[in-house]
Amino acid sequence: DKLYKEMERWLIQYKKNDVKYASYIRLTGSLHLLGKYSISSVPPDYLVLDDVQSYINGLIESGYSLETIKKQVKILREYLTYAYLSGYIKTPLYLGIKSPKEINVKKHKKAVRVYTREEQRRLTSALMCGETIYHKLGLLLLDTGMRIGEAMALQWTDIDMERKSVTVTKTIVRSLYGKSGYIQIMPKTKSSKR
Repeated sequence: DKLYKEMERWLIQYKKNDVKYASYIRLTGSLHLLGKYSISSVPPDYLVLDDVQSYINGLIESGYSLETIKKQVKILREYLTYAYLSGYIKTPLYLGIKSPKEINVKKHKKAVRVYTREEQRRLTSALMCGETIYHKLGLLLLDTGMRIGEAMALQWTDIDMERKSVTVTKTIVRSLYGKSGYIQIMPKTKSSKR
């Protein structure tokens, strides 16, 4: 079989129940990106290191961010390690894959722009004047620093009116099957529970 199909089988068989759902979604996204390139149609046992490195170099030339490229390198290394240890490929290709240096990647990280105190004050005033649930959600996000998925996962039991506090214990992520399917899961890390 072709690399794409074999990696898809590996994701389902070995990764789906080994990682958090959000990580599995990210891995399938990485696989779909790989599927846009010719490397995806090469049988794993025919792969050579030049194929893999050409793919990574192609991502750089296409203008993908360093983070996206690192994710592609990671999934390829993991799959190729599995394929080598399972005997599907005879050469430990994963040992030779090189990640690019940030300076060589065309798309650099954008600086995060934060609201000034005045912008925060104006936004808060505008949100307080609104009467929809979206205005209230905006205030909650602005005041607490919660992520949208964390706010969407809140239940009444997470809110303590007496103490005027909110407990974050879960988040919502979009499923593989489109906007209609959301799954409530634990937050990404232990420190996300707060």
